[in-house]
Amino acid sequence: MTIANLLLLPEGHVLTSQTIKRIQSYVESSNEILRIYVLE
Repeated sequence: MTIANLLLLPEGHVLTSQTIKRIQSYVESSNEILRIYVLE
């Protein structure tokens, strides 16, 4: 979740290089620091 409570990825989403690029783009444009947790 972001500061604005925006869910970036749904549960069960498989990370791809494209997904990572989209997250990086979001961080750059929002100037927000994200903590990302990956659970098995």
